[in-house]
Amino acid sequence: MLSQVYALPAAETRLQQLKTRNVTGVEDTPRPCQIAVELVGDGDPHQNYLHIQITEPMACGPNDNCYVEHQTAETVGWSVNGGIDHWISGGFAVEQSWTIGAAYGCHSDGADKVAVWHKVAHTAYTARNRYRGDCGHYDEGHYIIWSPNHDNRGGEYYCVRGSGYVRNKGDQYWDYSGRAGGP
Repeated sequence: MLSQVYALPAAETRLQQLKTRNVTGVEDTPRPCQIAVELVGDGDPHQNYLHIQITEPMACGPNDNCYVEHQTAETVGWSVNGGIDHWISGGFAVEQSWTIGAAYGCHSDGADKVAVWHKVAHTAYTARNRYRGDCGHYDEGHYIIWSPNHDNRGGEYYCVRGSGYVRNKGDQYWDYSGRAGGP
């Protein structure tokens, strides 16, 4: 018996399998398979922050008072820890992406290096894929969606000084210690 293997992402592979058989597992003419992304309960919303260095490090001499400024536009998008089929707001004041585009600057205040960082406020909420139709009533599990808050509510720009703290442009880390609730 000859078989073919197709390189589809895992969620698409599972969806293709579910579309080709009915609930009893017998191959049949498939009924339309509908996919919906929905919150799990109230979504358990909570605030998380993505910290991003948005400027190159500015090296300053011991007697200099250097200044670094951010003026280019960059976009931060939503993320998920698994196979959600598509983005949903979950009813929260969030966006699919947030553009960093204003001018912000920092003085070195005598430090050897200085950089501008952006704390992008996100609402994290729990969702799942829900399949209906010939794909059965299959639930693939729970996933956390991180979406930037509308107008970066709860976020801020800030200065980082000193070679022990300044990193490289684009370096980032998550802070998961935010409060429970939406933006």
